[in-house]
Amino acid sequence: MPRSVRFRDIITENKSWSRTWFRPVRKATEDDVRDLCSEVYGSRDLPPLDAWVSDLSTLDRLLLRICLALRPSHHGEIRMLVMDDFEQVREARDRDILLGILGRFAERMPVVLNSVNPLPESAPPHQVVVLDTYGTHIRPTHDGGPGTAPSTSDLSATR
Repeated sequence: MPRSVRFRDIITENKSWSRTWFRPVRKATEDDVRDLCSEVYGSRDLPPLDAWVSDLSTLDRLLLRICLALRPSHHGEIRMLVMDDFEQVREARDRDILLGILGRFAERMPVVLNSVNPLPESAPPHQVVVLDTYGTHIRPTHDGGPGTAPSTSDLSATR
């Protein structure tokens, strides 16, 4: 999503893609924003129409993407929400807010969240699927992390 555009332009573009090509589309209004975003944002304040997308918080940019994903231009039913890079939301409070929003959607559709790190204990009920993406790679027995230092006997065996 381009950052050098206004929030209003993103909403207006979504409206225009949802209509036949020959019908003119007026600029997005507050009502259009509420129609598109209220289900995702819930009680959270909606961004102002004249805000630059680059000025929105990371969480608000991500919520806008979710709004657009849940309202595609083909008007088809969305039966699953997939989100990658949960780690891009760096603030703990914002992560909790996002997990609450995703939890609401998980009540009615499958929600797949890809995360490198475990979810916080405050996360809604969820199932973890561990992907072994390093299955064919050589892994050290002692990875250098805390509590994995090789014993003296291990060192003498390698000399």
